[in-house]
Amino acid sequence: MSDKVAVLFPGQGAYYGGVFHELSSAYPQIQAVFAEIEQVAVDKLGQSISELLFAENKLELPDFLERHPDLLQMALYGIGVASYKLLEAQGFRPEVMIGHSFGEIAALVCAGAYTIRQGAEIVCHRIHALQQLGHVQGSMLALSTDLQRVEHLLGLLREPNAVVSVLNHPGQIVVSGPDDRIRVLKDVCKAVNISTVLLKSPYPFHNPMLAPAVEEFARRLKQIEQAPLQVPVYSPILGRTYSDEDDLGACLAEHFVRPVNFSAGIRGAFEAGVRVFVECGARDALCKATHTILKGEEGFVTIPLLQNGVGEKISLAHAEGILRDRGLLAANLLDQFWASHGAQIQNYIHQELLTFLNQQVGTLGEVAVAGTREDVQEVQVVQEVHAPAVAKPQRQQVYQELVAFYAEALEYPEEVFTEDVALEAELGVDSVKQTELMARVSEQYNLPPRPSDFRLSDYPTMGQIAAYVYEKLPDGAPADVSDTAPSGSVTTLAPTAPDAPATPAAPAREQLFGQLVSLYAEALEYPEEVFTEDVALEAELGVDSVKQTELMARVSEQYNLPPRQADFRLSDYPTMGQITDFVHSMMTKEVARV
Repeated sequence: MSDKVAVLFPGQGAYYGGVFHELSSAYPQIQAVFAEIEQVAVDKLGQSISELLFAENKLELPDFLERHPDLLQMALYGIGVASYKLLEAQGFRPEVMIGHSFGEIAALVCAGAYTIRQGAEIVCHRIHALQQLGHVQGSMLALSTDLQRVEHLLGLLREPNAVVSVLNHPGQIVVSGPDDRIRVLKDVCKAVNISTVLLKSPYPFHNPMLAPAVEEFARRLKQIEQAPLQVPVYSPILGRTYSDEDDLGACLAEHFVRPVNFSAGIRGAFEAGVRVFVECGARDALCKATHTILKGEEGFVTIPLLQNGVGEKISLAHAEGILRDRGLLAANLLDQFWASHGAQIQNYIHQELLTFLNQQVGTLGEVAVAGTREDVQEVQVVQEVHAPAVAKPQRQQVYQELVAFYAEALEYPEEVFTEDVALEAELGVDSVKQTELMARVSEQYNLPPRPSDFRLSDYPTMGQIAAYVYEKLPDGAPADVSDTAPSGSVTTLAPTAPDAPATPAAPAREQLFGQLVSLYAEALEYPEEVFTEDVALEAELGVDSVKQTELMARVSEQYNLPPRQADFRLSDYPTMGQITDFVHSMMTKEVARV
C-alpha cells in the first residue's frame, strides 16, 4: 500500500537564477507549460517570459524582482505547474495539494479547476488589480519567535492594520502593516532580542490595507470558468479544502486580506495520514518548514523537486528515485519501451553491423563472424590492435581513490573514511549529497548505467560503496590511445574533483555577490533581499559562527578555493559584502596561480 502524498506549491521567493536550464530541453512538459504561459504574458503584459527565464545569462532573484516584478509572478506560477507536470507524466497522483499563498493558483490549476492558460490569466488579473491600488505604504516583517509573543507585541502598537499575515511554522511568523508601525515593531524586537527580517515585498499581503483590490480582482475573475477539482486542494488561508461549490475567483480575491496558516495545514495533513510531502517549485523552503512543523514526529519524508545546489538533473533524479521506491511513480518508461521493442532493436543492430563489417573486409582484413546473434561481441576482426588493454585496478586501490575523493569533496580528513563508517548515520552526509557524489564517481570511472531499482541506501558504508564501484568496473577495457599514461595505469579521482575546472575563471564581483546571496538565502531560509552588501550576518541576522563556518566550507568547495591561511578568522568578514570580497580575491589569486 502506497503512502498518502501531499504536493506543496511554494509562493514568493521560490526561484533561483537558471531554473530549468538543465531540464527544459529534455522535458517536453516544461516546454508545453511555458509555451502556453508565453502567449498570455505577451498578450496581457506585453513582455516575453521565456526570453528572460531561459536566457543564457541567468537572471538572479534580486534583479528579477527589481526589473521585472510582474514577469517574476508568471515565472513562479509556471515553475510550480511545470514541476508537477514532470511527475504527473509518470503516473503520479497525490491525495491532496497545498498551496502557500500565491502558490494556491498553481495548486488549483494542477488539480484541474483551471487550465494552464487560465491560471496565467489569473496571475495577470491579480497583477492588474494590485496595480490599481497605486503605491501602498505598507511592508512585511518576518519574526523568529512564537505566535503568542508576536500577538502581544502587535497589541502594544495599537494599530488595527498591523496584523499577523503568515504562520510559516511555530518559530517563524510574518506580520504586515503600515511602514511606520512596522519600523517601530522592528526596533522593539531588536531591543528584546527577537531576530527580524524586513521582506522586500511590493505590497503588505494578507492585510486589510489591500481590501480595495479584493472587489476588483473578484470582478476580473468572474469571466474565467472553473471546472470540477480532480484532486483535493487544501487552502492554508481558508483553513479547509476547496469544494466544487466554491466561487474560486472570490476565494482567491479574499487572499489579499486573509492570513496564511501553513503550519496548521501541514499538521492537519499529517494527522490525516499524509506521510510524503513533495515540493513542486524551486528550492526547498516548504520542505524545511514542514520538518520544523512536524519536529518530533516519525515516519514522514519531505522531497524537494528542484534544488540548485546539487544540480537540477541530480535533484530531480533523486526525488524520482524516492517516489519510485515508494511505488508512487509508474515503472521506468525506458524499461517499458525496451521490454516491448528491445529484441527488435537488437536484431536490427546485429544485421546492420554484420552488413557494415562485410563491406569493410577489403580494408580491415579477414573478418570472422560468429554464427549466433545473441552476442554481437562474437564478431571478430583479425587486425593489429593499437589500443593497449587497461588492467582492472585492485579493490584496495579503488577504495583508496574513493576515500581521497570523498574526503576532499566533503572537507573531512581521510582517516574518518573507514571501511564500515556509515556516511549518513555517522558522518551526516545526506542522501542528496551522496547521490551527487555517486554521479561524479560513475562519470569518472565510466560505470555502466545503474538499473532502475538501484537504491543508494543499500550501500550505506564506504566499504560497500567501494565494493559496488569495483564490481561495476569494466574488465580489460581499451585505454584511450591519446593517453600518455603507461599501459595498465588507471586515472584516479584524487586529488582533483571531477567537475572542478583546471583553470577556473573568476566571475565578476557583482555576479559572485548574487551567487553567494542565493546560496546563503537558501541555506538559512531567508529571503534574498535581506542580504545587502553591509548586512551583518551575526549581529543583524542572527547567524552564529558555527553556521557561518559551515557555509564558508560549502562556498570553498563550490568555488574550489585554495586552503585558507592558518591565521584566517571568519569574524574579520562580518558582512555579506566582505565575504564576497574575500571569496573573489581568493578566486582571483587561484586563477593567477594556475
